[in-house]
Amino acid sequence: MKKFLGTITAVLIAAVSFAQITISGKVVDKQNRPLQNASVKLRNDGKKEKAVITNDQGFFEFSNIDSNTNSKLIVQYVGMKTYEENFAATENKSFNIVLENLDYFLEPLEVKSIRASDKSPFTKTDISKQQLDKINVAQDIPFLLNQTPSVTINSDAGNGVGYTAIHSWHRCNPYKCYA
Repeated sequence: MKKFLGTITAVLIAAVSFAQITISGKVVDKQNRPLQNASVKLRNDGKKEKAVITNDQGFFEFSNIDSNTNSKLIVQYVGMKTYEENFAATENKSFNIVLENLDYFLEPLEVKSIRASDKSPFTKTDISKQQLDKINVAQDIPFLLNQTPSVTINSDAGNGVGYTAIHSWHRCNPYKCYA
């Protein structure tokens, strides 16, 4: 009887250990370049969730997954569309996942500027590299421009490093503006 129970126990342990499956795969972009640190989630029966990130070659792996479960694989990467696939976890499975770029539609931006000439009808200050080198004492850029006309600077810490700001302003009344 002891041999029979021992045999039954060994068979059950072997059956349970073989019932565990592995889900693995590789995540790449459209140019077939591996995507490192992509977020990969596996949901089993809508309850349990496991998460890993891809390695340097874009590979991921989930092991010890219960067999005969309804699973959902979700792959996310910054700037790429999310990949989702539902499947039944009945056997070891390997995925080859190609993520598509996420298109952002932005309005075209055009930056226009002019350089004031010497005969321009407004105040301007040209600062040379040599002048900047003389006054540069490792402070932020607003402090380098402190002595130019119509410029006001401030620093939260008061030492010119960190959170600094520059403002160009004019005091105006209905008849005259003061720089």
